[in-house]
Amino acid sequence: MKIQSLLIASAAALLCAAPSFASVVIGTTTAAQSQTNGWNKTGQTFTATSSAHLLQDWTVNSLSARSSAGSLNFSIYEWTGSGTGAQLYSTTVGWTNTGTAPLSINDINLDLTVGQTYAAVFDLLGYSDSSTGYTSDSYAGGNGIWFNSNGWSSFSALDSAFQARFGESSAASAVPEPGSLALLSVALVGLVVAKRRRVR
Repeated sequence: MKIQSLLIASAAALLCAAPSFASVVIGTTTAAQSQTNGWNKTGQTFTATSSAHLLQDWTVNSLSARSSAGSLNFSIYEWTGSGTGAQLYSTTVGWTNTGTAPLSINDINLDLTVGQTYAAVFDLLGYSDSSTGYTSDSYAGGNGIWFNSNGWSSFSALDSAFQARFGESSAASAVPEPGSLALLSVALVGLVVAKRRRVR
């Protein structure tokens, strides 16, 4: 009976245990920044890596100079090198005159392909005055991008003042790793054997 109780406790512990994953943050943010002006869309390209591929949150600085409230669209696209490809994520959020406070898009939870380049784009929905912050700080993983009537422009020396946080989704974290599943299987077999012995 003691062995059976121990096996039950072990199985329960394995089921409840979820591996912990550290978040990975990429980007370039600085107090010394300027604001885009005259562009309908603004954004940043980046490349997904093995440690930074499940996008959770995206924050951009200084989305600020608008004098009245409005809305904007934030999207993640595949990046072709000169423009946007397939759209993978999209949400529309409210925009107020927030000074230099950052605007965060949270709970994106988008799993990306390692090695693929993507574009995080803020569509200002017709507004083309001062908007998102950009900086001359170098971000090696991508370029700042802007869009107007002439199409997309990409500037390797001018990146968005942004931060992107990557990690594991809650659903992915809840799945036991292979080693835990093996131990759980052993525990369940032990329960079956113990039960049969008790019946006899």
